[in-house]
Amino acid sequence: MKKSVIIGCGAIYPMHAEALKGMENACVAAVCDVDAERLQAAQKKYDCKGYADYKEMIAIEKPDVVHICLPHYLHAPVAEYALEQGCNVVTEKPMATCFEDAKHMLEAEKKSGKRLFVIMQNRYNNASVKLKEVLSSGALSKIKEIRGNVNWNRTMPYYTESGWRGKLSTEGGGALINQSVHTLDLMLWFMGGKPKTISAAMATLAHDIEVEDMITGVLDYEGGKRISFYFTNNATENYPIEIALTCEKGTAKITGQKLLIEFDDGSAPITADAEKADGVIKGYWGNSHEKQIRDIYACMENGGKPFVTPQDALASHEVMFAIYKSARENVKVEL
Repeated sequence: MKKSVIIGCGAIYPMHAEALKGMENACVAAVCDVDAERLQAAQKKYDCKGYADYKEMIAIEKPDVVHICLPHYLHAPVAEYALEQGCNVVTEKPMATCFEDAKHMLEAEKKSGKRLFVIMQNRYNNASVKLKEVLSSGALSKIKEIRGNVNWNRTMPYYTESGWRGKLSTEGGGALINQSVHTLDLMLWFMGGKPKTISAAMATLAHDIEVEDMITGVLDYEGGKRISFYFTNNATENYPIEIALTCEKGTAKITGQKLLIEFDDGSAPITADAEKADGVIKGYWGNSHEKQIRDIYACMENGGKPFVTPQDALASHEVMFAIYKSARENVKVEL
């Protein structure tokens, strides 16, 4: 039984707590938050200890696993501290607000002898797994192009009430690093590697914030392959994400968590959809936190390799930060 603690009791922590609650090889021993009201609510809900100081919690509880559900700018320093204290770490995305800090996290993992895991739960979605399997089988032949769209809604209170969102120093960015990093990660995963060049542009169109609420760009690969994307927080509601692939032998499209693959030769289409979600799931997050967390704990027990490694996450982060460089400096970036 792994003794686990959660740092941060905001919007995302229930995805971790509910997953742990249903597992036989883990338990939520304690939670931590600087907000007393949130902390008390989490303590009551999960019948565990509560702390206002994460360092005190780690010192007293001596957990096997630390789950980090904090604002972006705290992910790297808290993860490195927990690793130094001999704890395994499960952190929410993004790893950090800059690429150098993300790399340091992997260095801290290696030095500590413990394990670091990064939540990229949408790779575990049924639609994502099925599409990757079909692409790997060669049934669609080579990919020509991938197009991604995220049209979500974030109001000004979403930014102003958090105390950290909408600020470059604490969020690290906006529509890309916060809302659309999963969609970018999936497109890179399907394409099978990082691009040769990146050209991007971004703007803040409908919010009084320091970070972008819209970003668009193209990622060009050898042989003429391309990823193009448009991510925005300016829609009037949260529409299903869309990832469309054009391949040599057919097309594939993920809409939300539904997959449709159609073949040019008239073969039977392939479909996939999400498993039924429970009450804590927000549809636009995906419903695979539990799948990833179960995989993580199994790997900690058997020493195996997780479906998503920290190196996988770092590779996606490298491209994400290169997109920001291109957009902020108005330059084409080569990788």
